[in-house]
Amino acid sequence: MPYLAIGVVFQILNQQYMHTSFLLSKRNTFYLINSGSILLFNVIVSALLIPRFGVMGAVWGRLGTEAFGFFSSLILTRSAFAMPFPLDRILRVVAAVGAMALVVRFLATSAPDQGPTLLFAQIPAGIVVYATAAWLLDIGGLRAGLRGFLLARWRLGGVPP
Repeated sequence: MPYLAIGVVFQILNQQYMHTSFLLSKRNTFYLINSGSILLFNVIVSALLIPRFGVMGAVWGRLGTEAFGFFSSLILTRSAFAMPFPLDRILRVVAAVGAMALVVRFLATSAPDQGPTLLFAQIPAGIVVYATAAWLLDIGGLRAGLRGFLLARWRLGGVPP
C-alpha cells in the first residue's frame, strides 16, 4: 500500500499539474505523447516484473510507470509552457507520505494477523500520521489557514483562539 501511495503522488503531480502545461501552451500532442509513452512503459514493465514477482511486481511496475510519466512530462513541459516546480512543497508532501508509509509498513510487518483487522488498523494509523505530518510541515498552508479560520470565528463572536 505505501508503494502505491507514492505512485499516486507521481500520478497526481503528472496529471493534475504537469499536464496543465500542455493545455496552457495549446500543445495537446504533448499530452498524447506523454500518455502513449506511459502506456508503452507500463506494458513493458508489467511484462517483465509480474511473471517474476507477482503482485509485488505489479506494484513496483505501477510505481515505476508513474515516476516515468512524471519525469517525461517534466521534460516535455520545458518545450511547452514551463511550469514552476515548487520543490520545497513537493518535498514536504513526500516527507508526509514517507512517514505514513513507514508506519503502515511497520504495522504490516509486525502484526500477527494479516487479514482485515490489520487493514482496519493501518488506515486510521496512516491518516493520523499523514495529518500530523501535514500539520507539522504546514502542507498547503494548513496551520495558517486554520489560524485564519479561528480568528475569523473569534471576530464574529465565537470562542477566542
